[in-house]
Amino acid sequence: MRNRLAAEISPYLRQHAGNPVCWQPWDREALLRAEAEQKPIFLSIGYAACHWCHVMEEESFRNSGVAELLNRHFIPVKVDREERPDLDELYMRATMLFTQGQGGWPMSVFLTPEQKPFFAGTYFPPEDRYGRPGFLRLLRHVAALWADRRNDIGVDAARFAELTCRSLTAGWGQSAEIPDIREIGEAAARLAAQMEAEYGNAAGGGSRFPPYQSLDLLMRYQQVAPGERRQNLFAGILEQMAEGGITDHLGGGLFRYSTDPFWHIPHFEKMLCDQALASRCFLQAFQAARRTLFSEAAEAMLAYVLREMRHAEGGFFSSQDADSEGLEGKYYVWTREEVDEILGEADGALFSEVYDITAEGNWQAPPDRHIPPGPKNVLHRTCGLDEIAIRSGIPVRELEHKLPAWRGRLLESRSKRVPPATDTKILTDWNGLMITSLVLGGRILGSERFADAAAKAARYLLSQRAASGRLAHVCGKSEAEAVGFLPDYAFLIEALVRLHQADTGGGWLQEAELLADEVIRFFWDETEGGFFLTSSSQEPLFCRWKSTEDHVLPCANVVLAETFHVIADLRGRPDFRDKARIVLRCLGGQALASPGAYGSALSACLSWR
Repeated sequence: MRNRLAAEISPYLRQHAGNPVCWQPWDREALLRAEAEQKPIFLSIGYAACHWCHVMEEESFRNSGVAELLNRHFIPVKVDREERPDLDELYMRATMLFTQGQGGWPMSVFLTPEQKPFFAGTYFPPEDRYGRPGFLRLLRHVAALWADRRNDIGVDAARFAELTCRSLTAGWGQSAEIPDIREIGEAAARLAAQMEAEYGNAAGGGSRFPPYQSLDLLMRYQQVAPGERRQNLFAGILEQMAEGGITDHLGGGLFRYSTDPFWHIPHFEKMLCDQALASRCFLQAFQAARRTLFSEAAEAMLAYVLREMRHAEGGFFSSQDADSEGLEGKYYVWTREEVDEILGEADGALFSEVYDITAEGNWQAPPDRHIPPGPKNVLHRTCGLDEIAIRSGIPVRELEHKLPAWRGRLLESRSKRVPPATDTKILTDWNGLMITSLVLGGRILGSERFADAAAKAARYLLSQRAASGRLAHVCGKSEAEAVGFLPDYAFLIEALVRLHQADTGGGWLQEAELLADEVIRFFWDETEGGFFLTSSSQEPLFCRWKSTEDHVLPCANVVLAETFHVIADLRGRPDFRDKARIVLRCLGGQALASPGAYGSALSACLSWR
């Protein structure tokens, strides 16, 4: 049995094409059907590299009992969050209001036919488990409520939609002036203290996500107001990341996040956006501290992207899964016996000492059918080569010489395993971020390979514009589906300006200016200033809002403000400077109050000065 997802570009949606659930993509046909049949919409949002999305698909969406309930009582709609960041942000905000801050994917939202949420959560097991209600029981309960109390649900959904919209639009407000260097310094000091408390205390906390925008702010403030404490802080965090298990020490690249406070056991998905943002941080840190650890980490990330995430025409794929053969991390973990078999007992012992590989395994996880059984090791470094050299009697230089060859032999062996799936979607916004990082890598590391890859990717993205000339969000979609969002414009314009600064003869600045004019025409708010997430030509949702905070990605409004300021000087466009000033004034107050959520805004204010 195949449903409507079989024809979609997204590998995540196609993964559900064989489900007995009659999935619909989010489109006019599905929404009209919900209105005509007066059924609630069950909206499931996830992405290809998401482990728990795979789990819920296996446990529930292949289940004939679940499918019967969904098909009879609901209009089941499946969305790839990377294809529709607007739907993801809107309904994630609603989910977090419902759950008092517990968001995540897969996201599971029940909507009225008017697309307003009336109940939401994330992963649900098929039966009651993990302190969560079973999905079968939940579907029966919601179906009964819809049959008996439809009018009450409609009233509640309208009220909750208003609360969601109010929450999304609350962060926009003008301050008198753009924050000055003194105010930014005070905010940076508070942020540094918060980060020292969080990242300097390995005994506390659980999962750790790399704080890209906060690190960027501290590094950029370091340039205008040097301070050893801040430099030690961001260098220390990046050192832990570079040596921890969140780094793929064999193939390069950074995993999504760490599931522990030591950067040891990662969640094994690899995202293009993380490679772009992490490599940028390491490149900036190398400029500040001149440590080869940082340049090597950045170079390995960029090389990994060119090797494994690159389309033949130059664009970059979105992600690689955490799972292979149905198990999270199976592709990446090792036993001590495997290492000794590949490297030999003597070399294997040294390699194992460097990367903390033990017979009992350094990933001590409770029994779980979703992770590999038995002893398993995640490569990470816990001590310096000088310590190992003293214990082994082998000079440090000899160890440094041997390690790359050892890693290469293990990588060759690993390449024969069943690899994680690659999400081959090419997203304009993530590609824009990657181009900027490749330009920086080309300049800072002196690599023509990275610079050439950046230019080729930019030409590819520009060639993927729709017939109307508008940017696509997902390359290869039809024109009706391809209209770009604000981050697509923001990150590609930034990349084109960076390319111009590296190569003034490429025509990049003219392309950036054309896109900048287009983003003003379709996204600018003439009433309050700032750029909406969605263009004026896109389908209306129950709320239209301007994203203000950093999340994984930097705030697109801020990136545009900073880039507009540069283009204004290069092209003599005072109107661009005026709009940049409005954005930074609108975000300045919130940025000073919450520097951890507005790091990119404070960085842009530094550039303004």
